[in-house]
Amino acid sequence: HDVAWTHTVSTDRHFTVFELSLDPKDPTAYLLDGKSVAMTQKSVSVEVMGEAQPRNHTFFSTSYGPIVVMPRVGVNWTTKTAYALKDANRNNVRSGDAWLNIARARNVAEMRDGIAKSLGIPWVNTIAADRYGDVLYADITATPNVSAEKLKTCAPASGLGPLAATARIYVLDGSKSSCDWDVAEGTPTPGLMAGSAMPAQIRTDYVANSNDSYWLANASAPMAAQPPIVGPVLTAQNLRTRSGLMEIAARLDGTDGLAGKSVDPAAVEVMLYRNKNLAADLVLGDLVALCTSKPNATLALGKVVDLTRACAILAKWDHRMNVESVGAALFSEFWDNAEDLPGLWTTAFDPADPVHTPRGLKTDDPNGGKLLVALAQAVEALEQAKIALDAPWGQVQVAVAGDQRIPVHGGNGGQGVLNAQQAVLRPGVGYVPVHGSSYIQVVTFDSAGPVTDAILTYSQSTDPSSPHYADQTVLHAQKRWVRLPFHRADIVAGAGVTKVVLEE
Repeated sequence: HDVAWTHTVSTDRHFTVFELSLDPKDPTAYLLDGKSVAMTQKSVSVEVMGEAQPRNHTFFSTSYGPIVVMPRVGVNWTTKTAYALKDANRNNVRSGDAWLNIARARNVAEMRDGIAKSLGIPWVNTIAADRYGDVLYADITATPNVSAEKLKTCAPASGLGPLAATARIYVLDGSKSSCDWDVAEGTPTPGLMAGSAMPAQIRTDYVANSNDSYWLANASAPMAAQPPIVGPVLTAQNLRTRSGLMEIAARLDGTDGLAGKSVDPAAVEVMLYRNKNLAADLVLGDLVALCTSKPNATLALGKVVDLTRACAILAKWDHRMNVESVGAALFSEFWDNAEDLPGLWTTAFDPADPVHTPRGLKTDDPNGGKLLVALAQAVEALEQAKIALDAPWGQVQVAVAGDQRIPVHGGNGGQGVLNAQQAVLRPGVGYVPVHGSSYIQVVTFDSAGPVTDAILTYSQSTDPSSPHYADQTVLHAQKRWVRLPFHRADIVAGAGVTKVVLEE
């Protein structure tokens, strides 16, 4: 009645790996504070369809958790060393309490306190707004209580600790009980980070998150550094994070071309459905200047690709991923090839200006040549897929529902498109979204309760014979929303409503 909320994926690592020193006399026992501890064993038998005999496997476990083997990253079980995984969500049955507390909250402060008390949310941030004008960002989840200092002092002898930490997989010395997770007072399970110590802020302007860390939930009030296991700070943000923060700032400043400076449902719809491609805004001018002056690229085996037409198409593109946009597919393929090139940016990332850096393409050689190759490869990829370079985006990116090809606006979130559509290129079909914008809601409050416009982009039924198999996908393609009922009378008055009573 009083609070609207959503979740985004958090950057917390909800587990650590412990490097075990094995007992020289027994590879199924490990040393802990100098004493040998036997691993526990559990044999499991699984019947497999089409196989006469069941498959059998014996799992080994430790006081930390199960033994894991990941040869690709050097995590092996040898006669000297093994690795155990300790998971903060093992036996976490508190999520029901967490969401009940959310449902009962009368304001965002109560929501924050309920989440912090239960520590039942497994892996997502919480973003919320209440009818009183307060907004909440909370990265409060079941997270190991491991400080930055402990990560240093308890790095294992193998050196895998610092190596794995570059991928934010944290390895601790399992031979010392002092290297186990620290116990904080008042947590429902020993070893979890206290909810009151985790990143959260309540404000009256805005909070935002696009699956980056807690650091820039509000660009004007960056949050203080937490232990690395929670997430990074002072690092370059993904382009979707930057795009969202730019859109919010322009709306609050009144510089986005819309009336006033307030955020209402109409403004949110415009912000989301502009389908702006931030990567294009940052680099396209430099790319067009480069391919205009040097219209040829040399690929492997000396093949020369004429980029004149591709360059002209990009020069006229509106930097949008709308269904009528021409050039979107070409740039999208180019950026997939170019975004990870070393030395890409003319202006490097600046922690003091994380929303607007990095930016600009380095087009001098050898970088310029690599960029031209990336564009040539994009041209070839589209030609091989039999997609015209000047095909409107709505002819190229489609949702397939039975015999329907539904044009889908939006684009790759990694390119800074707020209406994210992560798509795969399927021969003979085009780009088919498989991930991204799914359930979208805009909520305001009147005196009676919440007023909600929403859309479930992939529709509500998986049954092709259902009228709801693709109905909302079509609405989303038309940039339309559904008014959701909240009050009992509105629900009962809905078309096709049936009542089911459950009794125990």
